Amino acid sequence: GDARRRGARQPAAAWPGGGATGGSRIGRRGGAGHRDVTLRMVAAPQSASVQTVPDRSPAIGAQSSATAMPEFDAVSVRLLDANVKGSHSHTQSDPKRLTMVSTLHRFILQAYGITNGQLGGEPDWFKTSLYSIEAVSAAPAGPDQMMLMLRSMLADRFRLKLRQEDRDLPVFALGVGAGGPKFKELKPGQVTRDETAPPGTVARSFDSMKDLMNALNDGGSLTQDRPVVDRTHLTGNYNIQLLTEIEAQTDGFGRRTVQFPNLFRDIQSQLGLKIVPDRVRMPYFVVEQAAAPTPN
Repeated sequence: GDARRRGARQPAAAWPGGGATGGSRIGRRGGAGHRDVTLRMVAAPQSASVQTVPDRSPAIGAQSSATAMPEFDAVSVRLLDANVKGSHSHTQSDPKRLTMVSTLHRFILQAYGITNGQLGGEPDWFKTSLYSIEAVSAAPAGPDQMMLMLRSMLADRFRLKLRQEDRDLPVFALGVGAGGPKFKELKPGQVTRDETAPPGTVARSFDSMKDLMNALNDGGSLTQDRPVVDRTHLTGNYNIQLLTEIEAQTDGFGRRTVQFPNLFRDIQSQLGLKIVPDRVRMPYFVVEQAAAPTPN
């Protein structure tokens, strides 16, 4: 149907999360059925003392005129599959348009810049109903503002209401190994490029620790639902190349997912970094209310 028209957008508030997407080079095994995977970029906690999600009112979703969030000018939401099999996630954006195909669970992770371990209280359909979103803004919007507009859309169309708490959550802390980092700083004008991946592996390049952190906090598929916090204190631009094995698995419900079984080992051996378990106080969101989206 026709997209629902929205009223004039309100000025955006500053929010440090982005909605960019990044790709990978993946080696295919003949006949193994591996599929192309896009690693979604999500704002990640940068240190144990820094939180990426702003402290808002206890209930997030219902908005008063005094705290009105920016909104898209037109939005279309369609249910594609009520019981999706496999892992599906696609995001494409430009300054005036956002296109997403995923579950409500994934939409929330991206909109709020959080990981699986920071979201609870979800009904089953959050992860099994596949939706497409087409959203348009009359005026150009940056990635931060686009995610604020996505929050507004989720509150409006899915009647989403979240409660934010601070909890001591299990995390992985990323630090520098005893021998120091094994990657070099980028020279002026130099850019990183993904290397060719042998069959059954994925090759990724990163130009900063922030870039690497974003990939590690890809909704839990890389780090077993734990957020990763950065304790490397490396702030420059680097040529970081990572090659790791990728495996496709099917759960008891027939949903297909991908795993990276040797990721931590490869980060240590190839990058000279270490990942250790820890606990950090950080934002946690509880679903208080949600409903199937209203018609277009």
